[in-house]
Amino acid sequence: MKTVIALCIILVVAAQAVDWRKIQSKRNAISRGLFQAVILINPGRQNSICGGSLIKNDKVLTAAHCCLGGTSFEIHLGTNNEKVVRSERTTVHEHYNQSSYANDICIIHLDEEVSGEGIATIRLPSRSRCSATFEKRKATVSGWGLTSKNETTMKVELMHADVIIMHSDFCRKIYEQFTAETLCAASSSIECFVRVIRFFWLNKI
Repeated sequence: MKTVIALCIILVVAAQAVDWRKIQSKRNAISRGLFQAVILINPGRQNSICGGSLIKNDKVLTAAHCCLGGTSFEIHLGTNNEKVVRSERTTVHEHYNQSSYANDICIIHLDEEVSGEGIATIRLPSRSRCSATFEKRKATVSGWGLTSKNETTMKVELMHADVIIMHSDFCRKIYEQFTAETLCAASSSIECFVRVIRFFWLNKI
């Protein structure tokens, strides 16, 4: 089964509703969770968090809407021995659109390289696969958030779900902002929209 990095699980939530220490202590210990990061935005002031993926030892991939307005970031990594790294440097996709969320991509440049127990990077697909649609392929989404429309409290455990990438025609019928750069995925229990990363853009970072 192929793994697709799903930006739909990178959520901004009120930090008051989530104890990030619990998030760290209950993180999923399976290998596909080792790249996950908790990002505190303007810690001590703005009180909001996002999720991210460690794609290099000194770079975390997250959403552009998480970086805009942020001047400092505190990144928490590791499943057993927590590693905390700070950063004030980000690169937001030059064509990010706040209205449509097109190119909702940001790279956070860490102040130091990270490694150790419970920490691993996740490899991005090659440039030759940028145009792939992945239709009918299995994918895995993971992160923290709500598991149903009726929930109001964010889960503190790192969760994952297996989904199927849907056909683009189906996606356009239910998601008016669907573009060629977007994937949507569904399962029997959740519905999720996933933005495709422009990997050739990331290769420049």
